[in-house]
Amino acid sequence: MAALNARTRIRATAAKCIVMQRLHEGDLTGHVLEADHGYDHLCLPAEYIPTITVDMAGCSAGITHEPVRRTDGELLWPEQFSESALALLKQALGPYAAAGQLQQRPAPRAG
Repeated sequence: MAALNARTRIRATAAKCIVMQRLHEGDLTGHVLEADHGYDHLCLPAEYIPTITVDMAGCSAGITHEPVRRTDGELLWPEQFSESALALLKQALGPYAAAGQLQQRPAPRAG
């Protein structure tokens, strides 16, 4: 609902950007993706998931993207978050919070 209410407060020519971690299927990103409000969606999971594709070909900003990660589980930023650092975060967060905050999915990969 927040995305709909913003239309009355933002000029038609204004750029809109939502930056967030996924917390729930019904969060703002979930709502925007489900209703297709014209946003380009860029999902950057901490560990690569082959079933999540980053297709920027139709991006309204003209951004193009060639996949750099091709191996399941390959890290997004290994210099910042190593495998051992991610393992500690996953343990501390638990499966649901880790799925949302690290993988940008509101539910664990296993379901």
